[in-house]
Amino acid sequence: MRVIRAGAVAWVELGTIISSMPPRFFAPAIEGSGDAVVLPVDESRHLRQVLRLGVADEVCVFDGRGHEYLGRVERVGRAGVIVRILEPVAAVPEASVAVTVAPTVLKGRTFDAVVRDATMLGAAAVQPLLAVRQASHRPSVIRGGSVAARWRRIAVAAAKQCGRAVVPEVREPMAVESFATADRADVQLVLTEPSAARADAIRPRDLAERPRPKTVSLAIGPEGGWASDELNQFIAEDFQVMMLGGRILRAEIVPVVALAALACLWDDS
Repeated sequence: MRVIRAGAVAWVELGTIISSMPPRFFAPAIEGSGDAVVLPVDESRHLRQVLRLGVADEVCVFDGRGHEYLGRVERVGRAGVIVRILEPVAAVPEASVAVTVAPTVLKGRTFDAVVRDATMLGAAAVQPLLAVRQASHRPSVIRGGSVAARWRRIAVAAAKQCGRAVVPEVREPMAVESFATADRADVQLVLTEPSAARADAIRPRDLAERPRPKTVSLAIGPEGGWASDELNQFIAEDFQVMMLGGRILRAEIVPVVALAALACLWDDS
């Protein structure tokens, strides 16, 4: 690692470090050191066809639950890739506050980016919501399972890229009313747009004056905003209304801004 100083600014050249790190793969069936684990089909294909790795190559594997290991490729075949687990390695620490981000499903594949960014920003879980004003897939299509399966694959890919050893839980889509009633987080927040400002709305910085929670839920409305009945139900279930500021943000950007603000608030960035 080389530290280069230019005036008062110091930066670390990470290129050689990154290039020397073994590639990472998701292997949910790991039991521990000495285990031989078969990589999932997608991961085997990526190792074999994209990265062109072979027998004896070293890799890192993580189980999605916070454990990561150094391993060595033991067999490469059409039936899959077998990796021999060598030893545990230190995983990137998780956030001290577990945040469940609950954004309304967006149109097209825009929600893919929401899942990706929420994973990279440390969300513990992603709960897609079905709201009255959402402009997205038909609810029957979303509930079919294939869309949620794609989101889970995106979460795995994002965890691989950002270095997390935890893959957040990506849940099946849920109606707003059901989520508001069922959620049991220590701190429950519902974001509103500037035009729906309330006198009792808080800003993220206001949470700094409260004890640090263990769990937080963060409900984020659709592009058209919450229907009045939806917002009233959140409030009836003791959700605190929160605003991010006076600017109107694109729906897919709101989860990024909110999660980053909370991470900085609790020094989890």
